[in-house]
Amino acid sequence: MNRRSVFVILWKILFHQLPFILLLAIPAVAIWSWVSSLYIDESVRSLLNSDGIRWSVANIITNLNAVPFATVCSLLICAGVLCESGLVSTIITLLVERNWHNGSVSLKQRRALTLVAFFVEFCAVCVVLQYIFRGSLLLSAFGTYHDSPLSRGWLGLLIVFLIIIGNVFGYASGRLVSVVDFINAHTFFLRKCAGYFIVAFVSAELIACIKYTGLLGDDAVTVLSYVLFYFPLLSYFVQVPRS
Repeated sequence: MNRRSVFVILWKILFHQLPFILLLAIPAVAIWSWVSSLYIDESVRSLLNSDGIRWSVANIITNLNAVPFATVCSLLICAGVLCESGLVSTIITLLVERNWHNGSVSLKQRRALTLVAFFVEFCAVCVVLQYIFRGSLLLSAFGTYHDSPLSRGWLGLLIVFLIIIGNVFGYASGRLVSVVDFINAHTFFLRKCAGYFIVAFVSAELIACIKYTGLLGDDAVTVLSYVLFYFPLLSYFVQVPRS
């Protein structure tokens, strides 16, 4: 057995056992906070004293607010539409074959891709015009990008833009025809990655416990939040095509 096989086996074990590992980490943090508050650092707040128990019970649901539900769900919907519409596979095929006319991409798919290209160019022109005209609605009161609706909402605009081009390509290529097709495309990754939300729930409780105790600084908690919320999401993306 080579190193790659060992790594794959360990990765699968970690992937499937991650919720249990995170769940076991919560009592470990509680014990760590109790020991630290008694013998190491008095500024650490224990989860096992009266105040810690009261906080734990009162914030079970509140702690879940840390999960970036809106961002994650939007990304999953966007990815589902792009994949299920056939846009991603078509672009990959063209990049691999490098043959626009005689490759395995059908004429209908090429026409749909051309339509998408025109839509992308139109949107690009609209964005450029936002910068040219100083009084644009999406710029700040001073006519700058900084602290403007465009700077605060660029991610949402990008996700909506990708969802639209995915739907346009899917409909034009004949991949998405009925209402059921569109619904299945938008919910594809939401269904496949449902287990991620269990991981996110446990991660939110763990992060909240660490933040309450003060065992880690604010910067470390922020980094840990990104790792626990987004790394498992990427892992699910990697696992889905193989399932």
